[in-house]
Amino acid sequence: MARGVNGTVEANQEGNHPRFCNYDDKEEATCISKLTFLRFNPCMAYFVVPILSVCTVLIFPLFLFWYPSLRIKVFYSKQPTINKATQIFVEGIKGNVEVVDLFKSDASLAIRDSFIYRFIKFEFNPIDEQFNPVIFDVKHSHRDIHEKYGDGINQADWRNI
Repeated sequence: MARGVNGTVEANQEGNHPRFCNYDDKEEATCISKLTFLRFNPCMAYFVVPILSVCTVLIFPLFLFWYPSLRIKVFYSKQPTINKATQIFVEGIKGNVEVVDLFKSDASLAIRDSFIYRFIKFEFNPIDEQFNPVIFDVKHSHRDIHEKYGDGINQADWRNI
């Protein structure tokens, strides 16, 4: 395993598990252990699951609620590449699992493929072929920003932005 930005650990890319870089290893709630590309399966969600729910007298939806791994197998299919994926399955270090939406890039690549996990945005870097957290590097203190822009900006400042 390689070391990433801020000393975080990247996962190796195996099949449909993309590489990534954690935001902060000290924050256990936001650490990711594995990512998996998924695609939503509307046929299962809108036809098969309702029929099974009626046939099992609403017991099947309880199992879908209790077992997240079953829910993922029923509603999603694993995808080998980011091109066909619509969601990402995020497995956290503390055993927490979530399925988050994958925001696709536009044709001009002004917006990159990204997802948001626990209020942290991760963008896909096609050069490194990994997801990196978006880190804002603010060089000014809160006091400096408040003193300079607390009254608003004037016309000259607006042109320099």
